[in-house]
Amino acid sequence: MPERCKQCERYEKGLKELRERRSNLWRRGELTDAATEKLAAEEQQIAEELKKHQATQHEHSPILTVKTLATEPSQSLEEEIRRRAYELYEERGREDGHDLDDWLRAEAEITAKNAKTAAA
Repeated sequence: MPERCKQCERYEKGLKELRERRSNLWRRGELTDAATEKLAAEEQQIAEELKKHQATQHEHSPILTVKTLATEPSQSLEEEIRRRAYELYEERGREDGHDLDDWLRAEAEITAKNAKTAAA
């Protein structure tokens, strides 16, 4: 696999920070549709800049690592995570107080599933 430079790492860090911001807003119940759209647009921009950087600076097609795939924005991805988190909530008998655990577990499951699909 081609090496990753400091600039690639900065782009990936920016993507991770946006995901954390979205998770924090969601945990506090402050994640509005407008905020979701704004964060998705920012993620899209950074992901495109990363791909462009990799293609021009590393003279190859973008590095699509599991980490990159997991951070690429997708409204359908977020909706899929939201649905799975709700399923986990229902499976536990609708017991409150585990929303973050449900979200993180759903996110991990969906991300792993998507990474396996992309690798196939």
